[in-house]
Amino acid sequence: MGRQSPFCTAATVTYCSLVVLASGCADTTEPGDPTYVGQLEQEIINGTPDTAHPAVVAVLGNNSACSGTVIHTAGNIGHVITAAHCGTPVQVRQGNDYTDPDYVYPVMSFEVHPNYTSAPDNDFMIVRIGSVGPSTPSIPAMSPAQDNLSQGTAIRHVGYGKAGPAPGSANTVRREFVGEIWHTQAGTFNYQQYTGGVCSGDSGGPQLTLGTERVAGITSTSDVNCNIIGTSGRLSTVYDSFIMNYINNTPIPTLSCNQCQFYALNGQGACVATLETCLADSVCTTLSDCIDECTNATCRQMCMIQHAAGLSLYADITECICDTACVSECEDASSCDDSSSSSSSTSSSSSGVGGGAAGGGQPIGGAGGAGTTSGGDPNNGTDDQNTQDSATDSSCTTAAPGRSAGHSLWLLALGLAAPAGLRSTRRPSAGKN
Repeated sequence: MGRQSPFCTAATVTYCSLVVLASGCADTTEPGDPTYVGQLEQEIINGTPDTAHPAVVAVLGNNSACSGTVIHTAGNIGHVITAAHCGTPVQVRQGNDYTDPDYVYPVMSFEVHPNYTSAPDNDFMIVRIGSVGPSTPSIPAMSPAQDNLSQGTAIRHVGYGKAGPAPGSANTVRREFVGEIWHTQAGTFNYQQYTGGVCSGDSGGPQLTLGTERVAGITSTSDVNCNIIGTSGRLSTVYDSFIMNYINNTPIPTLSCNQCQFYALNGQGACVATLETCLADSVCTTLSDCIDECTNATCRQMCMIQHAAGLSLYADITECICDTACVSECEDASSCDDSSSSSSSTSSSSSGVGGGAAGGGQPIGGAGGAGTTSGGDPNNGTDDQNTQDSATDSSCTTAAPGRSAGHSLWLLALGLAAPAGLRSTRRPSAGKN
């Protein structure tokens, strides 16, 4: 466990708050000053790599990163619990190493606990993510009826926090350490860290009960050296009023065609496999790369003429969107009209004339890439749900390490009315070393 933080904040807390996974934030505090450990370069104690808890994920923002836990999934919607002080989330990454994720899930909306002012009091945030699937893991939150926490209760800390002192403190691997509760309060609990525990970058990560695993706490604060005491929010105290209230009562708005396409082609969306089939084929990949470099329709048409053998796999993506993933959302879209799609595909194959429209943008990639780039925003610049900005301000702008951008596949050539960033967020197995 352990890492420094790209999202450094300043707030008054009893102990220094564990902020996000970061790199290179300057220490602006005086020695001994209790403040966010994300601003310091201290060593995590005795964490070991963790491969047994894929539900513990990295929660990334534009200039921030935290740990978190998937606590609930239903259909293609999931919910992640993390810390309020982590700031505005944009993307959730699932994987043992968050720079090489198995899946990347876009953030649909989030809510900070209404009574949060500063850590560790009510330091909770719930994040709704899209594009989850049947294999998306989860660990349930502890309910009040299940809460028998007391002094000496064994807990497992899990998170992506820093692994050692700078230089070399950068860590991208999920880690864990087993400790025990030292003292409990109504809304929080503490644990001594003389032999190991949480540090910068583990913010928002869980304290899991052993045996039948439940998320008992959410990492919030620690002393500046991460070797005396840590404090976590006690999840059972907000289980009904905040967590389940949000999951059950915050409506999911109807998606537009563009939004539906976006979710279908990310995470474990319905059309990710179709997209990856294209990206696993050299001709289809060459076609997508060619189109991605174009800035006008004439260029795209030439790509389709030169790489016509890849059009069939390329067209399968639109077919998946129109006939499987987004039937109702895209029923009125010109790209999903039978005659329009057919003529566009036929025309593209024979003469290189597609139904493409002008567009641009970048693929999803790096911290905060999902839904934030030109042409790739599933919300089209609008807020579909009640979201809340970060309760704190960033004091450094170093971005968290992110996976390099891969193929950016645009369906402009197949007649989509608006561009959608179509890059698989799961790295194809053929691309692994």
